[in-house]
Amino acid sequence: MKSIVVNCFIILILSSSSLFAQDENDPALLVNENKKLLKENNLNQKEGKKDSLEAVAKDNLNTVTNITEKKSNKKVKGVDTSVYTKVKLIDAVLETLAQSEILKSSRENVIQYELKLKNAMAEYYPTVDFEYVRGRTRSKPNDEDELAKFKFFNDEYYKFVLRQNLYSGGSTSYMVKSVAKKFEVAKNQYKIKLDSEIKKAIKAYFDVVFANRSVMVNERNMKKLNKILEIVTIKYDNGAASIGDLTSIKANVANAMTKLVKVKSKFVEALRYYEYIVGTRFEKTLPFEKNFDIKIDDFDKLYKRALENNKNLINYYETIQSEKFKHKSIRGKFEPKVDFELSYKESMQGEDIEEEHEQDVNGKIRVTYNLFNGGRDKNKVLEINSQIRDLNYRLEEEKKKMKWNLSKVHTSITTVSDALKSTIEEVVASRKMVSSYWEAFKLGEQDLQALLQGQKQLNAAETEVVKFEKDQVNDFFSILEITGDLSAFFDVDPENPKFIDFSKSDYKKTVIAKDGQKISLNLEKKEDKPKKEKIKEEKPKEIDIPELSFEDKINNYIKEFDNFDDESYMIKIGDFKNIYESFAFIKNKNISDNSFSFDVLDNLKIKNIIVHNNFKDENLAKEYISKFKKDNDIDKEVSLIKVKEIKSLYNSYLAGLEIKKPKAKVKIVEKVRQEKKKKEFSINEAFKQKFLNSDENFYTINVASFSNKKELEDFILANNLYEKSFFFKYFSSVELYKLVVGIYSSYENIENDINELVLNNKGIFPVVEKIENIKTQFKDNIDLNIQEKKDKEYEYISLKELEKQKKKEEEKRKEEEKLRNSILNKQEKKAKLEAEQKAKEEAEKLEKERLKKEELERQRVEEELLKKEKELAKKRKLAQEKAKLEAEQKAKLEAEQKAKLEAEQKAKEEAEKLEKERLKKEELERQRVEEELIKKEKELAKKRKLAEEKAKLEAEQKAKLEAEQKAKEEVQQNVEEIKLVEQKAIVDNNSIENNSPIKEIDLSGEKKEKREIIPYKKRVKIFEKEFLNADANKYTLYLTTIKPEELSWYRKRFALAPSHFVKTQADKTKIYFGIFDTKEEALQKVDYLHPKIFESNPTPILIGSVR
Repeated sequence: MKSIVVNCFIILILSSSSLFAQDENDPALLVNENKKLLKENNLNQKEGKKDSLEAVAKDNLNTVTNITEKKSNKKVKGVDTSVYTKVKLIDAVLETLAQSEILKSSRENVIQYELKLKNAMAEYYPTVDFEYVRGRTRSKPNDEDELAKFKFFNDEYYKFVLRQNLYSGGSTSYMVKSVAKKFEVAKNQYKIKLDSEIKKAIKAYFDVVFANRSVMVNERNMKKLNKILEIVTIKYDNGAASIGDLTSIKANVANAMTKLVKVKSKFVEALRYYEYIVGTRFEKTLPFEKNFDIKIDDFDKLYKRALENNKNLINYYETIQSEKFKHKSIRGKFEPKVDFELSYKESMQGEDIEEEHEQDVNGKIRVTYNLFNGGRDKNKVLEINSQIRDLNYRLEEEKKKMKWNLSKVHTSITTVSDALKSTIEEVVASRKMVSSYWEAFKLGEQDLQALLQGQKQLNAAETEVVKFEKDQVNDFFSILEITGDLSAFFDVDPENPKFIDFSKSDYKKTVIAKDGQKISLNLEKKEDKPKKEKIKEEKPKEIDIPELSFEDKINNYIKEFDNFDDESYMIKIGDFKNIYESFAFIKNKNISDNSFSFDVLDNLKIKNIIVHNNFKDENLAKEYISKFKKDNDIDKEVSLIKVKEIKSLYNSYLAGLEIKKPKAKVKIVEKVRQEKKKKEFSINEAFKQKFLNSDENFYTINVASFSNKKELEDFILANNLYEKSFFFKYFSSVELYKLVVGIYSSYENIENDINELVLNNKGIFPVVEKIENIKTQFKDNIDLNIQEKKDKEYEYISLKELEKQKKKEEEKRKEEEKLRNSILNKQEKKAKLEAEQKAKEEAEKLEKERLKKEELERQRVEEELLKKEKELAKKRKLAQEKAKLEAEQKAKLEAEQKAKLEAEQKAKEEAEKLEKERLKKEELERQRVEEELIKKEKELAKKRKLAEEKAKLEAEQKAKLEAEQKAKEEVQQNVEEIKLVEQKAIVDNNSIENNSPIKEIDLSGEKKEKREIIPYKKRVKIFEKEFLNADANKYTLYLTTIKPEELSWYRKRFALAPSHFVKTQADKTKIYFGIFDTKEEALQKVDYLHPKIFESNPTPILIGSVR
């Protein structure tokens, strides 16, 4: 019977696969036969028209872009870039991908969806369950006699059940297709993460490259200005230049040094960010590539390609398909469901079992069809329809956004390319101009200011070239990202498990770009251009500036005196007879840097006084006086005096030196002094604080940058943005005003606001930025945004004009008051009417609700009374039944609990027993394997010994057989001669019979060859020679690394064949086995090695890498 059931199960399993194959689509088409997680797909780079750098003449490009100094030993803020290894862009990208934890996480997500697809596929296969039951039952006869005895019986049976779905309206098939599409979405999401990591690596790489170039440009400018300073200083010493020329060039040098410090700081920041993105293995590497042959198609072709290959759009396409299949799967629930069930049950003990065993075979076909479930299935279908519509709307919006971004970047790269050409021409012309000015300046024929202006123009143009080149490269890679070709540009195929091809990476080799060379990513060799001779620039000499004369120091301090605060204090020293005496005092006390003297009139007598130093605090001035007296033994009067008093005395002194002209008659007009009112556009402080305190992960709209505050004010007022705008000054070769609008937690409302700004204003291209970036830029330029306290300015106006102003202000105030009152009256009337109407409606509503509640309360009380009467009757009846049931249940529970405890104890004992048996088996198996290995070693030793003995015996037997054969031949010849005549026929027969074995012996003797036994070590040496002469592209198996003294033990322990090669370095010995043409052949040989060697998982490697 059991064999019949087993046969039935096998037939059913085979037939079930054909049944669902006829009704459903073949699921095998949904999963690749290849066991790789992702199928291979070759992506090709899009070619188009050439643009930008190729349009510029190579001579000009070499002149402009070759700023790199060969083997410079410079240090930038403690970073010595001369010891860094130069790496190409592809090296940085591949290393970023290899170290990215985000990419690994995304790949795990793909694996999870693959497992979900396999789970969905499992729905096609039948399920087989096994059940075993053993128990004991106590049954009480259904008699009225309470003293009747209980009946006990045992239950024991086991059961096999096979279940298979035959038809489900296509629900399973479409669900598998839906999950397969979600799997495709997960793979595409993985590609998006890959592009994101590549983009981060590109940004970090080029930030370092162009920050480094900016440093070089500013360093060269600094050297030029230092040369000019050297020449001007020499001219000044010889009287050929003025103090104005000297101070002017010093100011230019200081300004250039400030710029140099800033760009060096940016370079260090870029280098640190690059090391964070690429990883610790690239900490001492330096990016250098900057020139690429940029090729782009026209906008229409790029847009068409982006519609097909953009990763975000593909996500929407695949998700919509997945939801459509899910929709069809749920619609399958409206169809009937057909299931097949086959069971086999064998009962050993039971209440009604008369024989020793009972066997039951049961087959069922179950058809189920839902008639009503409250509309749940219908609602699910409608919900998925809504989701599909939602995805379609978001897809269209994504297309618009992608088209806008592509248009913006395409326009930018075209504009930047044109600007780059003109800027390069500007640089070339500026260099020629500065060169001509320079020669003329050395000969004294050119003005200093013209040379400084030319040098400043050249530096600005070179800085713009660096900026344009950076923008151009970044825009190019942005286009590749939008069109879905970013990973293909670096030959990175994410659908290949070995997509990171490190054979392209050669960062360990030092790479130095040649002058003007375009370094391409295709690694093609280019012809070397002729090297230019290095022009060694002399370091500027440090020249001591001559000290100012006594008169110059006093004159300089008088100029500073004009700017002193009127309320501050100075020290008055007097009196002196004349100016010569005061000058002698100043010279003796060495206070010419902060003192001067002048004449004053005191009681019609002219005296000379000295004023010295300046103090804002009176106490500090008094302390200084006491110290000054103590150090300088002064017999003159020393006192404090306010600066405004000194200015009055000094102005009187100057007025006395001038010849007064006759006074003209002047018409007296009475005027009033009042503070000058200035209307200045200021920032919205409330929104500023809100913006600066907002979350750094929120977003804002970077509208534009403005060259002056008036343009900014007009733009904000024209677009009504004052309440939600924030602006500040920043420095980017010139001072600009940056305007940002709004605070957004997500992208939901940003698109509408950006589109509105673009539509209302031509010529602006707002972008979305993180608030964190804006805050950082604001902090970097905080010194430009600190409002300096300006002195109040006053003006004098006539009384008539003052009255007019007051009258206008009064009229304006009355009009505002009148307008405010009219608005308030209208609002009050409207509010009063609305309040009355609302109160009336609420009163009516409350009255209706009150009546309704009273009616409901009355009905509720009646229902509760009826309900209580019924419940009381039920409770009486239930109380009687409950007492009976409690006694029965108590006894039953005790019996069940006891049986349960016994079963648990038994199961625990069986589990422990099985665990012990398993451990025992494992120990026996281990001992058996060791015994077999020892046995094999002994057998091999015996075989060697037997082989040697056999060789000796064969040699002895061969000699013996040859002697016997010769004797037999002589005897046989004599017999044949004697009996030749008489018994010829007999002799012939006997000779045939007797010769046959002799020939066999001869033949066997000829075939047996003497075997030469070659020792084990000699065979190993023969293989080593063969290994060393083998082709480098062949493969060998790397077995292990051991100590040299363990080699002999290893060979004997694992019965290692002589076909192995040993390589010893220091205290380590590496063992390689065999010579194979392919990796597959090498891996097949692993199965025939010792089990312990097999477990260590030997790996095939190239023989060339071993030698």
